Amino acid sequence: MANLDNLEEIKQLDSKQTALSIEKLPFQFEQAWRESSQISFPSEYKAAQNIFVVGMGGSALGPEVVYYLTRERLPIPLTLVRDYSLPAAATKNSLVIVSSYSGTTEEVLAAATQAKDKGLMITGITQGADLGEFLRAGSYPAYIFTPENNPSGQPRLGLGYLVGGILGLLNSAGFTNFEDSQIESTINFLKGLNETLKPEIATEKNAAKRLASVLVGRGIGIVGAEFLSGNAHVFSNQINENAKNFAFPFLLSELNHHLLEGLGFPKALEGQLKFVFLESDLYSTRLRRRVEITKTVFAKQNVEALPVKLTGDSGLAQIFEALTLSSWTSFYLGILNGVDPSSIPWVDFFKSELEKSQ
Repeated sequence: MANLDNLEEIKQLDSKQTALSIEKLPFQFEQAWRESSQISFPSEYKAAQNIFVVGMGGSALGPEVVYYLTRERLPIPLTLVRDYSLPAAATKNSLVIVSSYSGTTEEVLAAATQAKDKGLMITGITQGADLGEFLRAGSYPAYIFTPENNPSGQPRLGLGYLVGGILGLLNSAGFTNFEDSQIESTINFLKGLNETLKPEIATEKNAAKRLASVLVGRGIGIVGAEFLSGNAHVFSNQINENAKNFAFPFLLSELNHHLLEGLGFPKALEGQLKFVFLESDLYSTRLRRRVEITKTVFAKQNVEALPVKLTGDSGLAQIFEALTLSSWTSFYLGILNGVDPSSIPWVDFFKSELEKSQ
């Protein structure tokens, strides 16, 4: 097993600068917010009656995080679409946000074309390519960014662009009211946090290295709730892709209605599962009580629950705190598994096989 304090071992496995992209997460957010906040929307966009955000894989994670963060302040419904087509409820009064980091996601391109054909209001976020051409050709107000702070080139490692970009678009269109001071405070908090989690910091003082060391060799459940629900999905996806390790998200209080009875069988799983609980003092009182009782039930069934207490002073700060911790933890878990955190060979194989059928 690799030594997480051996920087040379880490560099040998990290072929495409995954660690550097993670270090630049706050700079991605800073760039995306600054640039997307400057986009001007027509008055009819600001009068939209609902919003549909289309994205897949890593390009859907940012919108999902934003959805759970903003759902109690958005004045109109926001629906996430992970499909080739839009729901029937998407009408001319709908705003469609198409999200594809690469700009080549076929499901997003198909939904974008459908939105155009139906005469819907369209905006989007991408680094360019086919989706960038589509947005420019239609003169749609959109955020087309240059990913200068993601040297790895991997969409899942550019979440600062997707979260910051979607937030900026929603703010510019008048649907949210985040202040620049809130954003700046969060960015400064993240820069300080990153200094405690980067590879140069020894395991004994590095929370992400310690968490990865406890999770290695196990199937992993990530438990989130309320505004951190999107982070549970991000965390599990990052473990899947960066560490090549099985992980799955669970949400409170939904899991209380089924998962508590699903931990007994098969017996071969005994001792093979660990659950990470994303915890926050900003959760509602009732939800915090659910967290504690859920951990008690897990303990009675000999299933380990690992609490991760987030400390940011706002929901925005805590979602980025969780993004930072999950990025580093999944990276270090990949190193412990002896794999390159940047490579995704089976996803690449699938995409190449799918292209042959076109």
